[in-house]
Amino acid sequence: MKKWIILLLILAIGFWGFDASRSTSTTDKHPQQNLHIYHGDLRLINNQFAVDETTIPNDIKLATEVVQYAEISDATTEISKRLAQHLNAMLKDAHEEGITNFAINSGFRDFHTQQSVFDQFGGNVALPAGYSEHNSGLAVDIGSTSGPMGVSDEGKWLAQNAWRYGFILRYPEGKTDITGIAFEPWHFRYVGLPHSEVMFTEQWVLEEYIAYLQSNGFYKTTNGTMISYYPSIEDAQEAVKNLSDYELSGDNQQGIIITK
Repeated sequence: MKKWIILLLILAIGFWGFDASRSTSTTDKHPQQNLHIYHGDLRLINNQFAVDETTIPNDIKLATEVVQYAEISDATTEISKRLAQHLNAMLKDAHEEGITNFAINSGFRDFHTQQSVFDQFGGNVALPAGYSEHNSGLAVDIGSTSGPMGVSDEGKWLAQNAWRYGFILRYPEGKTDITGIAFEPWHFRYVGLPHSEVMFTEQWVLEEYIAYLQSNGFYKTTNGTMISYYPSIEDAQEAVKNLSDYELSGDNQQGIIITK
């Protein structure tokens, strides 16, 4: 009798554990868990809109451990592992085309480090803690060991091809009045596809792209992808009720961008 009781208990525990794992998996994958204006790859981060410190990624690694196809200028440089995966794919393809002299000069910075940079160099060169894209884990400064990025083969290749991998040249020439930042041919920001392609095609910086979506409500790409803007979380929740395949990002202001 005792053996039967023990066996039933084992089976019950095993069954409960199986159901619990299924429930956890389903919950973790539910896209509505990411309905948050301060989360996502399209967050506008500048001298007006700061990084929410609770959104800092938990996959920060030393760049020397996760970045390939580039020299690391400082062994203490850190980078998001997820960002490094996209970066490696881009630099690998550049290498295959004979563009090989890349150097990673900066990646993720915590708020303390960012404030130290700001205190040392001032507002003409850096932004205060929280207002730099480096605080988000979505930005990387890429240099060339062969010369300045503005004229090097590495800089030219990235300027024309980074969008294919979800990156944008965040501070291009002629946009300083919009971004508030002078031309930085080394600073690349991950926004993901198709958004990087839209911005490259339209020659928009992130401020212009977000402003367009907020004003017009949507952008339809040439291949039919619909990018829609909803001015509140409540509106976005209603919009995704009957959707099964979509991506979400907050704008870091008040709304949600849905791509499907």
